Amino acid sequence: MNQGALTDECYLSLTVEERGSLDRIRAHYQKSDVFEFGIDETLNFIDRSYEAMGKRFRDRINRETKAFGRHDGELDGVFLVIGDALRTFHGSQFFSDTPQQTAEIHKQHQCQVRKAQQLSDNAFSDILAVVNELKPTSWSKFDEEELKSAIEKLFEVKNLIDKQIDRINFAKRSDSKAEQFIVTVCYSLVWHANIKPTKPLTDCRQKTPLLRFLEVFYPIEAASILSKIYDKERQTPEGLKIGASFIKPV
Repeated sequence: MNQGALTDECYLSLTVEERGSLDRIRAHYQKSDVFEFGIDETLNFIDRSYEAMGKRFRDRINRETKAFGRHDGELDGVFLVIGDALRTFHGSQFFSDTPQQTAEIHKQHQCQVRKAQQLSDNAFSDILAVVNELKPTSWSKFDEEELKSAIEKLFEVKNLIDKQIDRINFAKRSDSKAEQFIVTVCYSLVWHANIKPTKPLTDCRQKTPLLRFLEVFYPIEAASILSKIYDKERQTPEGLKIGASFIKPV
């Protein structure tokens, strides 16, 4: 086993079992360019995130994953969590860089939604007025029924448009890259091992293992975002917490 991006201290402290675990993760992602950031960067993330977890947190993840029982394959919990983190980091690149950017995009989107709703309302009102004006000119029962049917179809189209506009009228901005990554990693830990998000710092003001892990990918944003998630979870009813809607493992 080569040292890779591991520090001397971590590399020398690894047990035979830990080396085998890390080798399996490395081997899986060495096969091809799975992510756009390439094999070398992928292996760098694997080594640094594996070390950042620390032995106690890695052991806890593996132990809780096995006890929770959602995954019963050969892969250990650390493999599953790091794999999810890599895929999430890759996917997070499609989000905006900062919350300010996502807020601005959301503001513009809301403006476009209001404009679309206004155009729809005005167009519907104009067409409805024309059809109602034509009603007295109908020469037969058939004409009258056709105009009535036209109004009913107009209402159906209007309801369809309103539903679609309501569907895309998002109440809040989307996440930034870092926010999307960190909240998804928290979901991953709950999904695989039923480990809830922790606060970023211990009572002794030391970084928690989860924060160290997250900082490998987003060193600047991780602490504040994890802190917000932790505080929000503490105030959220049990039925609405992260993982509350997950189907329990058999």
